[in-house]
Parts: sequence; structure tokens; C-alpha cells
Amino acid sequence: MKISFIGAVVAIPFFMACNQRVNNNNKSIEKQDIILANIDTTVRPNDDFFNYANGYWVKTHTIPSDEASYGISELVEKDLREKLRKICQDATTNTNPTGDLKQIGDFWFSAMDTTSIEAKGLAPLKPELDKIAAAKTREELLAQGMLMHRYGIGVFFDGGVAQDAKHSDVMAY
Repeated sequence: MKISFIGAVVAIPFFMACNQRVNNNNKSIEKQDIILANIDTTVRPNDDFFNYANGYWVKTHTIPSDEASYGISELVEKDLREKLRKICQDATTNTNPTGDLKQIGDFWFSAMDTTSIEAKGLAPLKPELDKIAAAKTREELLAQGMLMHRYGIGVFFDGGVAQDAKHSDVMAY
């Protein structure tokens, strides 16, 4: 009895969080969890878990003609990008930003200030472009390429660790 009570206490906030009310411009609207909203309860999960978890989505959505694939993950990603955009935009309009909020606002503004970016043109890159232009030998060019790799610019080649295409249990360079 004690375990089922504890389970209920833990489960109630979880299920309440899945169906949140969001206040947007003083209007209270329902914001339903995308994953829970697309569960097909007519299918038993122990019979066919894929159709249980995704069945309603599959039945009610088609892949748009301009997309190679389309699923709940795209909606979750879109929702996340909208939330991040709002955080960044709000950080730039804050009248007294400090700490992380100031850094977020400054970073966002520096990328969105297209007027200044266009006015500067390639001038901020001129020192790096001059170094490339100054390289006259193969060794100097290779040294410049290696320096650019430190900045994360994959010139000549790029490397990284990924799952091997022929042996899925191997991570290869």
C-alpha cells in the first residue's frame, strides 16, 4: 500500500506537467505534450509498441512534399528553436541584463546586426586572409591549414570519430 501511494505521488506531477497551461498575451491556452498527444491508445503497447507510440501521428500526418522525412522530432525541434529564439530576443530587449542574460543578448545582437556585418564586409577576416595569401611554399600553406584547424575550419581535410559504416559496433576516425 505504501509503495502504490508513493508511486501515485510521483506520477501525479508527471502527468500534470504533460498537459501544461501556457499564458500567452493574457490568454490561457492549452499546450499539450506532442508525444502524449500522438499515442494510439487503441493499440496495446505489448502487441505493437511502434504503433502504440506513433500510431495516431502516422494516421493523421503525411510527409510534406518539400521534406524527405517528417515526424514528431521535427515538431519538437521547431518548438525548441522557437523557445531559444524567444530567449535570445528577450535577452536583447532586457533593460538591465547581467551575467548569462547579458552574454546571450550580446551574442544574439552581434549575429543579428546585419547592417554592421555588411558594412564591415571581409575586414574582420583580413588578417587571416593575409596569412593565407602570404603562404608561398607548400610547407607554409600546410602550416596555415593546421592553424585553421585549431579554429575548427576543416581545410584540406576534416576528421572526426563516427560509427563505422560496415561495423556498427566500432567507432572509427
